[in-house]
Amino acid sequence: MYQLALGRPANSDVRLASQPTLSRWENGFESAGLAALQRLLVHTFVRTRKKAPRVLRLYMDTTHDDVHGYQQLSFYNGFYKTYCYTPLFIFADCGFPLCALLRQGNAGMTEGALRMLRQVVKDVRLSWPQTRIELAADAGFASPEIFDYCEQNGITYFIADASHNGYAYHSEPLVRECKAKFEELGGRVHELKKYATPVDRKAGQRAWRQREARIRFSSKEGGRMQEHSEDEDLFIVKETSRTIRLHLASQHPWQEQFATAWLNL
Repeated sequence: MYQLALGRPANSDVRLASQPTLSRWENGFESAGLAALQRLLVHTFVRTRKKAPRVLRLYMDTTHDDVHGYQQLSFYNGFYKTYCYTPLFIFADCGFPLCALLRQGNAGMTEGALRMLRQVVKDVRLSWPQTRIELAADAGFASPEIFDYCEQNGITYFIADASHNGYAYHSEPLVRECKAKFEELGGRVHELKKYATPVDRKAGQRAWRQREARIRFSSKEGGRMQEHSEDEDLFIVKETSRTIRLHLASQHPWQEQFATAWLNL
């Protein structure tokens, strides 16, 4: 079956590798060969691009690879609550893998991270010296070594950090202001930005008008009835000086009344 899968006739004189041969081949790699395979990921990624990007964002993260039975360097991990390996990955912003490092099950979050990040950045800048590099990672990678390396090498980093009293104290004025504006506008606040891109102001204005309309309707008898019927999906889709279109849910209790009114128009 294996010979047929490889496109060879079943009676071929060419023998396939046995399990011991495959094991020797798998364990025959040395550190230099493994390092070359790691660098091959970056070189392959560079070749997929026609020109150097202006900005390249790297995403660094770790995960767990469960094991079944005892395997070398597999340990119980208290965070994932299983026996596993904890490989480290670095991806480009398009999802292309630039680094894959297999680590033991009890490895620390930052173990090997700086070494692999340094190699990836070095290989990328060999091909794209003018490309600005950014790094995104979760709080597990918030270590002084990674911070220092990024700042010394001109890498903009977005690394989360666990909340503490210092953060709460310095961010309290901004949080209060954002909460007040959220209550006022009923939508996203302009001060909260994503990747330095302001939130659409027109969307905030629409949210403010919708909130004012809800307050106006709720102050009237008909408005309160409308609020009671919101779960039934009764809402105004379009309102002009000539037309009012209503959409009713299939199980709305006023279906017959609206159908009768429509026929009498």
